Amino acid sequence: MEKKAFHLANGSTLSLSQDFILPDDNRSVLSNLCPLLSIPVINMKDSIPVLVKKISQACEEYGFFQIINHGVPSELCQKMVDSVTDFFSLPPEERALLFTNDKTKPLRVSNYYLKVEGKERVTMWSETLAHPWHPVEDLAHLLPQNPPYYREIATEYAKEIGSLMNQL
Repeated sequence: MEKKAFHLANGSTLSLSQDFILPDDNRSVLSNLCPLLSIPVINMKDSIPVLVKKISQACEEYGFFQIINHGVPSELCQKMVDSVTDFFSLPPEERALLFTNDKTKPLRVSNYYLKVEGKERVTMWSETLAHPWHPVEDLAHLLPQNPPYYREIATEYAKEIGSLMNQL
């Protein structure tokens, strides 16, 4: 397969397969995008009326928001990020065992691609781990077995996020 070389600012060269390169006319031009000045921040320590107003406004104007003072322990958030990072650091052969585009599979790794006129498809630079979670129901047996601590951390994280969802 033909590759294209890109010269990086640090002087090194990156060689990419054509499967990862969007045609020029399909690429977004950053100067044409309206930059967000800021992301709405919702402080969960605000009063209920203030929270309702801020969340409603953020959903209507932006479609998303950041939550602070949410009560999910920062150490647990970091453990979850670390365990997901460790999952994606597993050998590609191990992750490949879970690779499927079948959305009915409860545990799956997949990636995304764009269909582009004149090309079969362009693979996006992403890999996704999808699995069920529930704040109360025990679904640990459906979670990845590696890294070995993933199930425990994801289960604890699901309980905390479930509590936060109930508050929201």
